Amino acid sequence: MAPAGSDPIDTDDPRRWFGRSALIDLDDPRLRLRASSLAQLASDVRGRAVAIHGYVKGLALRKRIRTRCWTAREVMDKEKGDAANKAALFVALLRICGIPSRIRFVLVSSALLHGLLPLKRQATRPIVELWLDGAWHRVDTHIFSAAYVAAARQRLRVEKRSAGYGVILAGYSSWNGVDDAWVGATGKSDSQAGVVLADLGAFNDELEFHESAGYRQRHSRLVSMARWCVDAPWMNRVVRQLEREGRDSAAVT
Repeated sequence: MAPAGSDPIDTDDPRRWFGRSALIDLDDPRLRLRASSLAQLASDVRGRAVAIHGYVKGLALRKRIRTRCWTAREVMDKEKGDAANKAALFVALLRICGIPSRIRFVLVSSALLHGLLPLKRQATRPIVELWLDGAWHRVDTHIFSAAYVAAARQRLRVEKRSAGYGVILAGYSSWNGVDDAWVGATGKSDSQAGVVLADLGAFNDELEFHESAGYRQRHSRLVSMARWCVDAPWMNRVVRQLEREGRDSAAVT
């Protein structure tokens, strides 16, 4: 498959986003078994996509100090991963079920990441795009668990912020299989304005993004590794704490 963005005329052709990649092995027997079990929960293609979304959303969000990108199979086996890891698994399962899909990386503002990272800065966010009913739909609600989102929004209300901890106060919590559900979606609230700063392009997986000329021009490997070493433990503490707060609040109510 040609690298995403190499031919702008055909970038949106769903046939380009149907095959395997370095991190996505569509012939992996365990991935195929998982996709088959999830597909059995639904009667149509849209239902399969929603079932896959629910499964990936339920996996633990954990940022790790990494030396390489995990494959979709590794993410499934470990039952955890960061946003890009979860996106790779999401795309792998969608493609196995016959749904063209890809990962679009966007640059998000420091306001969205308030409280989630130790330093105020912008960062990239992977958005899963899938082809349903003749159109691309954008989703990122699989990144955070329901408990995390509930607790993060409660903190935002207390802090009187419209965005932070990776979520938008008036944004989407999950995906219904019909609407776009991501931080850049419109129609829910004006609070999304300014959160997404730039579209960095569509790719098959995170590794393909990292190997792109645009990424290499913007990122130093040493600087990126240093940031990961600082960000990972901080983010994991925040995520675990908010997940606990969300579960405790749900248990009380």
